[in-house]
Amino acid sequence: MRRYLIFPAMASAIALATCFPALGQIAEPGPTRARLAREGAPANAQIAGSVGAPSLASDPDARWDDRFSHPHPGIDGVVFALAVDGGGSLYAGGVFNVAGGGAASNVARWSQGAWSALGAGTDQRVSALVVDGGGHVLAGGSFVTAGGVGAKRVARWDGASWSPLGAGVGVADTENVSALALDAGGNL
Repeated sequence: MRRYLIFPAMASAIALATCFPALGQIAEPGPTRARLAREGAPANAQIAGSVGAPSLASDPDARWDDRFSHPHPGIDGVVFALAVDGGGSLYAGGVFNVAGGGAASNVARWSQGAWSALGAGTDQRVSALVVDGGGHVLAGGSFVTAGGVGAKRVARWDGASWSPLGAGVGVADTENVSALALDAGGNL
């Protein structure tokens, strides 16, 4: 039975990799941009950029939103989690040291065309992010400190500083929080 379940999953992964070759790749530093849609894709296959952009046949990067490229160098590592707050700010978590040319330890905010750090960030990977109704960013991952404060794999950013969520989660150093979600009442 297990063999029959593995085949559809592999077929789906191959189809995704064929249609969207940039998925899962780490972009090289510099002005080069990864393709977000394959050549020959229909004009309405918008992934990023503005509606009515030039066709991919004449410009393979036509659907890339240039606000994420130079002079904004972006993030120097891998992003594992994204979240958006009510004001439209984008939060990224992962394994990185730089965002937008400035120091940002594993978590950063994109707002009004620029990246900024969330305080001192975390000491290790951020794998999950969610923003609550009050605009607080909740992060999960394999970190044990956030903003220099002990926070065992879960922490909260209030816009100015990090704080732990209770006693944290897990007992082994190899554990990781890989997902966070809020219920209808805004509870984690």
